[in-house]
Amino acid sequence: MIAKWLPLLIALGAFAYALRAHWLPLLQDKLPAPKTVIDAPLDRGQIFVWGWSEADLRTILSDFADLYSLDADNLRIRHEDADWLLIVWAEPISARDVQFLVNYLHYPNGFDLDLFDPCAAAIVPIVADNGPPGVLQGVLAKLYVPTDDRDFDCVYAMIEDGDAYRIAFTNHAWVQTSEPRLPELAARAPFEVTAL
Repeated sequence: MIAKWLPLLIALGAFAYALRAHWLPLLQDKLPAPKTVIDAPLDRGQIFVWGWSEADLRTILSDFADLYSLDADNLRIRHEDADWLLIVWAEPISARDVQFLVNYLHYPNGFDLDLFDPCAAAIVPIVADNGPPGVLQGVLAKLYVPTDDRDFDCVYAMIEDGDAYRIAFTNHAWVQTSEPRLPELAARAPFEVTAL
């Protein structure tokens, strides 16, 4: 029975191989190139921080500034509420650096994370070419490390309408997700940016 169909199966296999070898590259040339994410500067924004003392937070910010060649004096700590500390910046900071900082506040070097339960949520405006497709520049986004994070190399973002996105550090593209995984503390950060 198999011998009867074997020539047909071989012919179909050869056809599929030829199709893949010849036509797939031609089709891929027609696909749109991935959007280039520009590392635009953010001249306003703030990061809500829970779980760190002010002294620990100063150490973490100093280490982060050294790692990313930033001016540590640009990152300032404000006391807005007894429950959280607030990080603001006096001079523009890149959108990527804000994403990296939110992640670093969860996983800083030199701290035993079994002893701490930090949470950080940045509120920043969407800037040109660094946000989800179709979302207007200036709309506020909340950046955070998702609940039960196992990747350690991404942040999530939620915009004011509730849409959620995953931002991987490999390409910084905003990929929509149906699972926002918003930590309870991060949910408390209001969608507003106060003046420095």
